[in-house]
Amino acid sequence: MTVVLQGRLRISAPNGPRRTTGQFADWMRENRDTLRRYFGTDLFPGSLNLDVDWTGSPSLHRELDQGHPPATFRIPRAELRAMRPYLGDAQVWQCELFLEGKRVSEPCWLLRRIGSQVPANVLEVVSVIPLVTSYHLGDGRNIELRLVA
Repeated sequence: MTVVLQGRLRISAPNGPRRTTGQFADWMRENRDTLRRYFGTDLFPGSLNLDVDWTGSPSLHRELDQGHPPATFRIPRAELRAMRPYLGDAQVWQCELFLEGKRVSEPCWLLRRIGSQVPANVLEVVSVIPLVTSYHLGDGRNIELRLVA
């Protein structure tokens, strides 16, 4: 089963400063060894943030946190550092990323820490390369994400 999500790249907050790195990148650096063990490779420390068009109920984040669709794998909270008290396990979905209908060849994963308080319907996609600079991506660019189950 493949779940297709469509949305737009979010590099900047509306009327705000450019934000392509930050706390999530720091979290990834702190958890580099654990992430390498689960992903089988080193990941670029940061994420591609997508504003996803979601009309499902009740919310995309709640659906993902409840395991719908089932994650490819989970990383137990106890194995992760710098986790705020409200965060649970990290769930990871293997995915394919499409930019203007063309598939990105590098491996990509949707990573969500259960209970994460990112803005509504924003998803974080991680990869082995810096996707934004490698593909010269701009804020608001249309993207398709296919979760591979």
